[in-house]
Amino acid sequence: MSDTENEFAGPYKPIRRLASGGQASIFLAEGPEGHVALKVVRTKGGLTREVEALQRCTHPSVPRLVARSPDDLWLALEVIDGDNFDRWMEAHSISERIKALIPVFEAIVALHAVGVVHGDLKPGNVLVDREGRAFLVDLGSATIDGEGPAGFRGSPGFAAPEVVRGESPSPASDAYGIGALLYVALTGQPPFVSSDPASLAYISQVSLPEPPSAGPEGLLTLIGALLSRSPAQRPEITSTFIQRIASLADAPQTIGVVGMRFERDRLRRAVVGATDGECRVVVVHGPSGTGRSAVIREALAIAAQEGLTVGPLSARPGLACSVDSPDATAAEIVRKRLEQATPGVVFIRSAAPLPSLVRRAEVLTLPPLSEEETLQWYGLAGIDEAEAQQLWTKFGGHPAHIADRLGVRAPDPLEARVPTSATDPETLAESLGMAPMDLLDRLHTAIAAGRIRVNPSGTVERV
Repeated sequence: MSDTENEFAGPYKPIRRLASGGQASIFLAEGPEGHVALKVVRTKGGLTREVEALQRCTHPSVPRLVARSPDDLWLALEVIDGDNFDRWMEAHSISERIKALIPVFEAIVALHAVGVVHGDLKPGNVLVDREGRAFLVDLGSATIDGEGPAGFRGSPGFAAPEVVRGESPSPASDAYGIGALLYVALTGQPPFVSSDPASLAYISQVSLPEPPSAGPEGLLTLIGALLSRSPAQRPEITSTFIQRIASLADAPQTIGVVGMRFERDRLRRAVVGATDGECRVVVVHGPSGTGRSAVIREALAIAAQEGLTVGPLSARPGLACSVDSPDATAAEIVRKRLEQATPGVVFIRSAAPLPSLVRRAEVLTLPPLSEEETLQWYGLAGIDEAEAQQLWTKFGGHPAHIADRLGVRAPDPLEARVPTSATDPETLAESLGMAPMDLLDRLHTAIAAGRIRVNPSGTVERV
């Protein structure tokens, strides 16, 4: 503790420094009440806002105000003997992490009830004591009755997009912070990650967080809603909503999409463009089983979360829809949407890149999953490492093979059309109105799984 800080420490004797920032330092200190957390600033009145917030809210998950200096240069708080949430969670399950955060979320509801917005929700501002009780700390960036400190006071990677743009923190921006804390609890990282801190401000304006690859059923949807780019689309934070989160802590795990991160980000950016009034068309092309349906499904769910109307292809603005290899009528509607710059987004699933739309549509080809991503997907499904490695060796990173093995992909209805007796694939394809190569492409996963057999003669049959 410097001489300047020591001069204003009142009756408290510092023992060691706990934390330090540009505006304040925090010490473990000894005083009349025993050990306290002593917060010291360098400017008179620098703690007035935090003191008022603490006096308004006396929730058990907010450390108690013990004492303050008359000029608000220092304050003494109940000391929490524990660790930051991000370090604490390393030794705890996802269910335990979510349950630990519930009292903190209830404290946020209590703050909002008395006109206080925290404004800087992040793992570093959640302390967990030795008994596993979590506490919400650092109200130095709080907004009280709509009035807050000048300038940006949040944390890049966790701050709501509107706060990054310069808008005042609000209950909706704290809702975003709750979503960010839950995101960390599930994934171990912030909603947005970049090696360049300055780029975090830009990313939150043009994209949306990558959905977690796995988590308790129902919670992934809530996290997506909380992390909506639009404050109006986020749920209101109430005690009932917090109990809903708590009820999902032990829900069965659901597996989302793994890998294809660049391509999925492009789809999310298309959604953001559509919500900003742009006309976006994205062609996702490639053979069956490469994950086209999964990534488009994910993108449409995000579009609905962001307030777009998900429905069949039409000329209406504000629409998000998907089309399979558009026929002449559908292609004409898409072209008119592009010509008239109709706000919305159209995702086209196709076996080919559709050159007639290439000049005005974004075209994506999905790559196979890497070995690391494939093993991660198997691991999420509870498959042991040895078997997962064998499956990787046999099937590689083909998403349909993986989904089929995990039972999360329904068999292609086309399989039932394959006779149980040896049949020439060209004859079968002709009867189905398909090209032979398209038929074999559709049946690729079933062949690899052994449900369809290709005989030495080249004939196929359903086993």
